Amino acid sequence: MLVGHKEKIKIFGELFRSDVLSHGYIFFGEEQVGKKSFALAFANFLEKGKFENPDGILSETKLITPEEGSIGIDTAKEAKRFLSQKPILSKRRVLIIDDAHKLTSQAQNAILKISEEPPQSSLIIVVSPTLDSLLPTLTSRLQRIYFPRVKTEEIEKLLRARGVESAEASRVAKAALGRPGRAIDTIENDEFRRFNRLVKDFIKSPSSRKDVLQSLIKENDDLKNRDLIDIFVSHIMAELALDPLKNNRTLSALCDRFTKMSDFTTNRRLQLETALWNL
Repeated sequence: MLVGHKEKIKIFGELFRSDVLSHGYIFFGEEQVGKKSFALAFANFLEKGKFENPDGILSETKLITPEEGSIGIDTAKEAKRFLSQKPILSKRRVLIIDDAHKLTSQAQNAILKISEEPPQSSLIIVVSPTLDSLLPTLTSRLQRIYFPRVKTEEIEKLLRARGVESAEASRVAKAALGRPGRAIDTIENDEFRRFNRLVKDFIKSPSSRKDVLQSLIKENDDLKNRDLIDIFVSHIMAELALDPLKNNRTLSALCDRFTKMSDFTTNRRLQLETALWNL
């Protein structure tokens, strides 16, 4: 079920019917507001005529996601081969690149070259939380579409449709802060709920913070996946944002530090401790 962004559904439907679609778009905005879901629903619309999440395989769509934390040049080359083939079931072959901020510089340049001379029947949709992590030359070649947060009542409606009791749906929808993906994770994702509990304990019990940080860093290193740290900080920021007036100063400091964390590859332990120690 596609949640929110009704005006965009109308606009993209009209662009298709008028045959004036661009060769490529960048869908950007906060995490979990529905950018990838919208891209997949639009691909489903192009192939099957229904602007909704696909319930099966889309033959004319290729979804690219990071592997081991990045999207490399080989994947970009595969995308080029995919787009070079003519569609059979749709007017367009659709390439969706999710978490495009994790494209390597080589891969970004490869996508840039495709966008400079796109196959006539191709459509590229780049999905990213921000524009800053993408090459300016790439962002200039694609039309930029901003996705804002979704209304709380629409998220609540989604949760009730999934069988969540009304009071719980209302609570979860409010805590989601306009991000339907976060609401769904809250009710369905065990790992997400584990992080929620971890964050609540971390905020309430300063004496346990050192142990929590050390455990998290060890788990992160064992998995060879830095995303656990990003997830943890994101959960903390979301929890503090439930009371933005009270936590405004802390949120501002965390936002600044979290941005700097993405620029560090070696001293990440120090960056994490600096960001979280004085909550």
